[in-house]
Amino acid sequence: MKDRIKVFIEKEAFERFILNEQSFNNLLAIFSEHSVIYLNMTDADIDKEWQTTSLDGQRGGSKIRKFCTGHSMRRPLSAHSEFEHFLSDNNKLLDYSRSIFVLNVSPEEAERMRHKYGLVILSKDNLSDDIFQFHIKDSVSKGEKKDGFADGWDYFFNLRKQDWLPSNVLVFSDEYLFKNEVRGVNLGVRNLKSIIPHLLPQKLDTEFQILVISPIPKDNRGKAQRISDELTKFVHDLPLPYSCKITFVFTNAVHTRKALSNYYVMTCDKGFCVYLDSPRNQVYDTNFVDITSDFHSAADSAGTNGYDDTTMCLNDLKKYCKEAQEQARAGIATVLISGDCGPNFEIYNRLFE
Repeated sequence: MKDRIKVFIEKEAFERFILNEQSFNNLLAIFSEHSVIYLNMTDADIDKEWQTTSLDGQRGGSKIRKFCTGHSMRRPLSAHSEFEHFLSDNNKLLDYSRSIFVLNVSPEEAERMRHKYGLVILSKDNLSDDIFQFHIKDSVSKGEKKDGFADGWDYFFNLRKQDWLPSNVLVFSDEYLFKNEVRGVNLGVRNLKSIIPHLLPQKLDTEFQILVISPIPKDNRGKAQRISDELTKFVHDLPLPYSCKITFVFTNAVHTRKALSNYYVMTCDKGFCVYLDSPRNQVYDTNFVDITSDFHSAADSAGTNGYDDTTMCLNDLKKYCKEAQEQARAGIATVLISGDCGPNFEIYNRLFE
């Protein structure tokens, strides 16, 4: 069953979009084929909207009903109480970490809110059809060097042509992340130290949350704890204008090799240990690296899209983390939860909520 992204949208904003739908190829596909529309209207108001006449293309009648019927969409749902909550307390927006918001606010206010919360928040006056147009990919060969770059990841991220998508959370999953060492340097630690700063937003006014899921390296809990301590200190010492929390779940259950955020997925074909430590721009092993937004080409996609794939992956990871949490609480030595976890092995991550 396909998953659908939640689109929270004011009635006025939705009607304005409908009047200009031909100008939004990608957003039209997202709204009509891949989403559930939540309106700032009561159920009674939506009932009235649905009972209006002139559905056959004549003048009058409900624009919203005509649009939904014409695109074979399900009827919009009421989110009146949700709108009251997050409009009275904007921090409630963080409860909907993978959603889209189209609000009756100015373009300047929408941009401010995007930077503040790390969410896709759009103004009815400035809808952006290319908001999800984000894709970087590169193939690298074993032993290859990225000339002119001290760090191979600098080369990769400089391939970016679009603005970064908003984000406030990351989940790294890689079964071999901390198993490879060269000349005493753990390549997982070395590569994460290069990747994470590139993926963190420059502006944010809330806590950023990072979760790393990987097996205990060589069943050595002491080594896993040292890796956790080193990366936790590294993240805490980053010169960021916001706080950043990182949690580690060491469990043998994980097999996925991805980094997941609110609206994009980063995939490394052979895991994230892409570059050696010395020289830092030399490729450790042949690999393929790709970052794609969940709806990069929604208008042209068939079958499941990136959002569906991310949802399935998150559901699996959430299950693995819950099992690891129960095992850690029972004192089982084959798992370890560390970093910025709470005393009862709490796992802080918005994508799991």
